[in-house]
Amino acid sequence: MMYEIAIIGGGPAGISMAVEARYADIPAEKIVILEKGTVHSWAIRLHYPPDKMVLENYKGYDVMPEGALGIGDLTKDDTLDYLSRAIAEHKLTINYGENVISIHHDPKCCFVIKTSKRQYQARNCAIAIGILDKPNKPDYKLPLSLKPKIHFELGANILDGAEYLVVGGGDTAAERANYLVEHGKNVTLSYRKSEFHRLSEQSARALETLERDSKLAILRASNIKKIDNARGKVSVTFAETELGIRQYDHIVYCLGGSTPVGFLKGVGIAFDGEAPVIRDGYETNIPGLFLIGDLSAGLKGGSVNWAFNSAHAAMRKICDRYLQKISE
Repeated sequence: MMYEIAIIGGGPAGISMAVEARYADIPAEKIVILEKGTVHSWAIRLHYPPDKMVLENYKGYDVMPEGALGIGDLTKDDTLDYLSRAIAEHKLTINYGENVISIHHDPKCCFVIKTSKRQYQARNCAIAIGILDKPNKPDYKLPLSLKPKIHFELGANILDGAEYLVVGGGDTAAERANYLVEHGKNVTLSYRKSEFHRLSEQSARALETLERDSKLAILRASNIKKIDNARGKVSVTFAETELGIRQYDHIVYCLGGSTPVGFLKGVGIAFDGEAPVIRDGYETNIPGLFLIGDLSAGLKGGSVNWAFNSAHAAMRKICDRYLQKISE
């Protein structure tokens, strides 16, 4: 079967791309979303605690919805419900458990997309995977024996043990520290800089309150030198002599994510340094292939509304150039 558009990723960007396609009068059976997880919006489910808000304006981006979908500040559950309704109302097809292995562009025909299960053909293709699919990791060795104690996400999980070290200086680190404190854990936050520069006002106020009330210890200008297994505990050696060696039950890394450079270059997408080259309508150097969502927002990532708007812009480009119609 020849699809009109194949979408890689079943998160907010991918879902909104499919909705935009339906608004452009593309039949539902000509649209397919390929998602490697078992449910849609896997990153939100995995990385967001239950009480985390999905913000309309994320990290200072003032983004007004431009297309078919748009949200205000919603809870995690309300955001997931909103996306689930969009899937149902527009009769979208999401094929779960489909890990995309390769995308080949045949200029005379279409895109040939090979997954872990089968092969697809589509006239247009949008890559809507998030940067959190590939979390950044520290440059020192992490002992395999400590794997159950080292985390790059928590979601709704509250683990055993009382002592936690959270590493990072962004909103995610602040939110996870706050979440653990609320669940009775003794939490220390380690940040490599002396001042926080990447926090939203809400996160900054929360950290200030926790530290003032002695509910959270913050190690500013702290750098981890190495991690060891100390009889099942995470032994952390800091580069700063005054911090020495400290032990924790668990360590949680919140170091952001990175663009899946190898995969994108393997597809044939051009790069300018570390960033993929994106043209008008979020189209790549390959005609008919688009990068939307976090991949279109740069290293910091974007809000859910940014994801929605990037899908809207990409669909307009497809309508203008590849469907021989104008999307108003």
